[in-house]
Amino acid sequence: MTKFLIDTNSIVEAKDFFYAFDLCPGFWNSVLRHHESGEVFSIDHVKSELTEGNDILVRWAKKMPKSFFVPTGTAEVATEYPTIIQWV
Repeated sequence: MTKFLIDTNSIVEAKDFFYAFDLCPGFWNSVLRHHESGEVFSIDHVKSELTEGNDILVRWAKKMPKSFFVPTGTAEVATEYPTIIQWV
């Protein structure tokens, strides 16, 4: 199964432009559904950025399952980092 990692900009742009919470709640529900099916995630640094503000994204980020925001300070991430840098 392909997994997708969503960055901060993707979430903020969705909220600000095409998928505002009040206009398109189905988008945000689908993010949760795709996460629950193991396809969509983000990282802890994104959560930190989203929760610095004072808007609906703060509440959304805090309501998402803990498993949505993958921790990056793990040995597994450190082991894979050289591979990622080489790919980039």
